[in-house]
Amino acid sequence: HDGMWKWDRRGTLSDNPSLPWSIDLIERYVDLWNWERGWANDGPHDNPSFPWSVDVIDRYVNRWDWGGLSRNTGLPWSVELIDRYASRWHWDGLSDNVGLPWCIKLIERYSDKWDWTWLSHNINLPWDTVLIERFADRWDWEQLSWNPSFPWTVDRIACHANQWNWVYPSENPGLPWSLDLIEHYAEQWDWGGLSTNPGLPWSIKLIER
Repeated sequence: HDGMWKWDRRGTLSDNPSLPWSIDLIERYVDLWNWERGWANDGPHDNPSFPWSVDVIDRYVNRWDWGGLSRNTGLPWSVELIDRYASRWHWDGLSDNVGLPWCIKLIERYSDKWDWTWLSHNINLPWDTVLIERFADRWDWEQLSWNPSFPWTVDRIACHANQWNWVYPSENPGLPWSLDLIEHYAEQWDWGGLSTNPGLPWSIKLIER
């Protein structure tokens, strides 16, 4: 019976990934779905079976929670899709979305719209020297300090030694960890972070040193 189902909060039909999602199903109960919270936070963005397309997005354009949609990794992302709804996206959500077709041209195209703190946090950017130098004055170096996908090298750590928040690199398994690296920055590391970092070259020698 329709009235027995729970529709209106998280953990209900609206965010159940096992439903046989289709346009027919959506239309049949279009006024019952929780369009704001369930769909934005726990629903189709994690659901590979949801029938995402530009037509679906267009059809319910005034119902979506665009904050949730902006973080949705399952949309058919393209430059055209981003352009199409440029005035609706929440750019902080887009900036941290690993599902976008990231490339330097995409970043340049919307350079004045991105939230650079969240962009610096994004593990799926095509991180390399060209990208880093191209936007050196825009990156949030504290967030880069955390990012395990950043192309960490000994030289790059030294070059930006005054920009890191050393708490985050201390916890970051992506650094090129060695005994020499640890010793070189012994005064900068957060030793609580180092103590829990699985990326260090753990050995009795390291612990004793």
